[in-house]
Amino acid sequence: MKEQDVNVEKPKLPEEIERKFLVSKLPETLGSYPFEEIIQGYIDLPGVTLRFRQEGEKYFQTIKSGPKEKTVELEMLITKNQFEQFWDLTKGIRLSKTRYKVHEGGFEADLDIYKDNLGEFLTVEVEFSSKAERDVFIPPDWFGKEITFDYRYSNFSLAKFGLPTTKKEHKEAVTNVPSFELEDGVAELVKRVKEKSENQPVTIVAVAGGSASGKTTAVAAKLVEVFGDEAVIISMDDYSKGNKALEEMRAGGQVVNWDHPEYVNLFLLRSHLADLKNGVSIEKPIYSFISGEPDTSVMVDAKKVIIVEGLFALNEAVDQADFKAFVDIGLHGRIFRRLMRDVTRTEQKPLDILSYFANVVEPMHKIYVESTKKNADLIIVNEYQPTEESEKANNYQSHIKFKSEIDREMLRKLGAQRLITVNQIDSYYNPPDKDLILSGEMVRVRAEGRKKILTYKGPKKIGTNNRPFFEFEIDEDTARSFLGIYGNEVKTVVKARTLFFYKNILFSLDQVRGLGDFVEVRVTEGMDNDFLTSWLKEIGLDEKDAIITSYQEM
Repeated sequence: MKEQDVNVEKPKLPEEIERKFLVSKLPETLGSYPFEEIIQGYIDLPGVTLRFRQEGEKYFQTIKSGPKEKTVELEMLITKNQFEQFWDLTKGIRLSKTRYKVHEGGFEADLDIYKDNLGEFLTVEVEFSSKAERDVFIPPDWFGKEITFDYRYSNFSLAKFGLPTTKKEHKEAVTNVPSFELEDGVAELVKRVKEKSENQPVTIVAVAGGSASGKTTAVAAKLVEVFGDEAVIISMDDYSKGNKALEEMRAGGQVVNWDHPEYVNLFLLRSHLADLKNGVSIEKPIYSFISGEPDTSVMVDAKKVIIVEGLFALNEAVDQADFKAFVDIGLHGRIFRRLMRDVTRTEQKPLDILSYFANVVEPMHKIYVESTKKNADLIIVNEYQPTEESEKANNYQSHIKFKSEIDREMLRKLGAQRLITVNQIDSYYNPPDKDLILSGEMVRVRAEGRKKILTYKGPKKIGTNNRPFFEFEIDEDTARSFLGIYGNEVKTVVKARTLFFYKNILFSLDQVRGLGDFVEVRVTEGMDNDFLTSWLKEIGLDEKDAIITSYQEM
């Protein structure tokens, strides 16, 4: 009899839902907890990692796949003989540690003390039964910096690469290229182009740089101002092959995106520049950002100065320029300048802009843009200017704090409306190349229940406590991607915040771990000072005791 096809539901594989932390100090009760000596090694295969672990007299094989925060893990017991057979294949990707099973405060955690080449490095990992349980977890004070999203601290990475060094932005060594700040760099560029153009009919200037570096507005446009009708800008965007071509390349197995040099018709660009250099007019395509295709074209005549600008203007495949400039800017500036630029000029949501930047733009920048800096004749540094540029956020926020504990019954009698109580974990970050405290800026990721909110604040406006700010909710994947490229966590503030509303003023009672009780009052622009003074007295506060220091700075 012929067997009939049967629909069998596949078993659901278990998901790991974890959070991982460094350890600031060992718990005093550590000696009372059970522990096990562990050795483990890995075999790294495409799309999956095999782990082989010995815990005491037990042996395990584990198959891991999927993103870190919800890794699918399938574990099985194996024999000692099976373990030894596979162990030889893990050479070079191994580690050993002592694991303590910690039970305290209503949670269970694995505290690992690593050994051998990892010294006595410490981590603690808490596994949760649900995302909801994970999101409301508040780590105890002996937990240190959270490293859930930092894959340098995964056991696989520790086994393969060892302890991570302090995260620094990669900069290719460029020792023989002169570097100037923006104003001096543009002046130097103009001077050199003038000298070059005196002796030839057409001079081609290539201006490259990262996304939002200012290569178009701060440099190329300045050249046009100087040379006027004798100059023309050729944008590499117009040589984009288009979305249809992109899909065809992907279908053919090429890993290409909008920020990959293969998306640009570099051969056509090079041919056109060669024609212009010889005094021959070209029919330049015009790329439509609406249709995503090069829809039309325009005739461009040869001019005395041809300025070609774009991410890949210094790519060796172009190689027609008489003079080459690279416009440089740090990661921090590229991210927040692009966010505040694109959120106003496009219909993209901030979350989508940040996600694309972290997952596509920055990796492509490291591989295909930063690497061309060595080809430059001149580097122009157009760093983000927080005092001026943060104003583009177009939102302002002002708070004053008081180190005080207010009687909630008194607030109830006054008629203050209690809104909500939430637990907040605020993690503050510095980019690889600067200290934001010194520049008056702040980058924070706030975990509030299941929500994560990214906040950027610029320096205070002169003579006020107002700070421009830009914030939006981010999902777990974007948080992981952003934190994976951005920098180092410098401080974590944990607090329970209760919001109140009274006489049109929003304020909170904050219980801040390690700092005590505070009242934070939101001051709106144009608020009458006499009214604020009277309002503060009414709830038992004196204006002279106000603190304008942030929790991050305390």
